[in-house]
Amino acid sequence: GNNIDGYSQLILDVLKDGLTNPTQSELIKTNINQMPARITTVNGNVEGFDVFYTIGFYEGKSRYYQVFTWTLSDKEDDYKDQMEKIIFSLREL
Repeated sequence: GNNIDGYSQLILDVLKDGLTNPTQSELIKTNINQMPARITTVNGNVEGFDVFYTIGFYEGKSRYYQVFTWTLSDKEDDYKDQMEKIIFSLREL
């Protein structure tokens, strides 16, 4: 679909196609710095490495944005708060 949910799903489908055993958390609807936004996390294996992503999708005035943060799964607890801060920091100038 030609909206933020369709955009988010398209990007997530491409990401998950490249992962082995991907699992995704709920896609959370929110607003970030006055932009409609969607946030989710994805775990999976890529080329033998277990990885954890926190991802933001944003609807700007005339375009969509995406921010991907990732770390190795065994570092998830160390970095998930910082990753979330990055996701929530995007502003449209």
